[in-house]
Amino acid sequence: MAYFVNFDSNNKIDGFFNNAINSLIPDTAIQITDEKWQELSSNPEKYRLQAGQIILVSEILQSEPIPLINWAEFNRSMQSNAAYNQFISDAVDKDAVRRLETLAITLGVTNRQDFNLDDLKLLWNFVLQSIPTESLPLSSAVSEWNEIANNCYMNFEFMPDGSMTSRVPPE
Repeated sequence: MAYFVNFDSNNKIDGFFNNAINSLIPDTAIQITDEKWQELSSNPEKYRLQAGQIILVSEILQSEPIPLINWAEFNRSMQSNAAYNQFISDAVDKDAVRRLETLAITLGVTNRQDFNLDDLKLLWNFVLQSIPTESLPLSSAVSEWNEIANNCYMNFEFMPDGSMTSRVPPE
């Protein structure tokens, strides 16, 4: 007696067959062991067919690519953010502002994923340091900037004081 499993066009299990019971077994069905049939039939929704291999869905999810940084959207969102515009306006060091925005625009046009994050952090923090104490960004502004950074898959975040730091990857 042999067991078979068949998958649909979405690579999900759509049926099991046993040659002692079923006279018609699809040509696409894959022969499996008795132990594998017990494993798969107990939770068929947890398995998919990928590259000819039967694997757990959790293994598929782990292999999905990490989204790319979206510089263009980050720039658009920051440019339309009132707190960012106030931040830039309040900065005394206009050379640092010009350098920061030139780098950001260049990254937005090229969408480079391998940029030097230390340069970006340095420029951002130079701009921040040139802001008078009474005009430093509020926590609500920092929260908005972090939301924009998260939505655009940035590898940096903003600290409560408004400074930029590398994002610690989740473990």
